[in-house]
Amino acid sequence: MQNNIKWKTLIALAMVYISVIFNQLWRVGLLFIFWTIQALRDKKAFIIEEIRRENNPILYWIIVITWALVALFYFDYTKGLIFNIFY
Repeated sequence: MQNNIKWKTLIALAMVYISVIFNQLWRVGLLFIFWTIQALRDKKAFIIEEIRRENNPILYWIIVITWALVALFYFDYTKGLIFNIFY
């Protein structure tokens, strides 16, 4: 049996749990930034299934823009600078 531990995934999951427990949602925003950059680099995004830019360009861009907006929201959550109009 091969050792197939996904350390990056385990660290990301731990980061999500710690962020929520300590109400530091900007850390979750870092994950969304990472996912946005990775989607732009790889030209594919994952929600429930893989979405490739060449096959579904509109859906791909909706996902990438959504991830970027969610990242902004989580970064802004504690400061209230950008999305203050929604509070």
